[in-house]
Amino acid sequence: MATIRIRLVNQSQATDNPIIAVSCTAPVPGERVVAWRLIQNIGSGSIFPFTYSQALNIVVGDSDGNYTPMQLAELGALFVMTRTPSGNQLLRSSESGQSNTVTVRNMLPNGSINIDIYRDQHVCAQIPSLYPNAQGVLSFRPMIYIGRAIDVQKGATATTVEFTDELTQINLSSYRNFDVVMRGGYAGEPLNFSVENASS
Repeated sequence: MATIRIRLVNQSQATDNPIIAVSCTAPVPGERVVAWRLIQNIGSGSIFPFTYSQALNIVVGDSDGNYTPMQLAELGALFVMTRTPSGNQLLRSSESGQSNTVTVRNMLPNGSINIDIYRDQHVCAQIPSLYPNAQGVLSFRPMIYIGRAIDVQKGATATTVEFTDELTQINLSSYRNFDVVMRGGYAGEPLNFSVENASS
């Protein structure tokens, strides 16, 4: 799947300046999710362009405040955080994980690690506080989830949100470029999002 070009187009009648979030992982009702893209202050008629590429990158932070160099994280890859003579390092294992996942094992003798997965230079998924001898698995499918965000919390590397019920799931498998047009919002009515002007 090549890089997909997406535009959010605000054709809504909302007057409460809604915050819109895009997630790469399926939100669970009542739980927080990483906002891969956070779209704010997008006025009526305005456009927010962004891209979605297949490539993922990984960075791991340890309990000493160190961050590993960013490296490519192919789907199916398994990484091991281990202590070497030079210090803590994130190494690619010869083993593999499941085909649609990125797997990380914390093999440090002590200290938890924080895992950030990047897509297009923005964190799209994370696992905080993975303890020694534990394994974390992150699943990825060619989907995005877009909707109105509430309770926005900005962390050290990522922003997390909760979604309202105004949430749309978009399967990217068939698209190369498309618009997501936002409508609704008049007098408190729900926002809705639709795919338009798509090319495959």
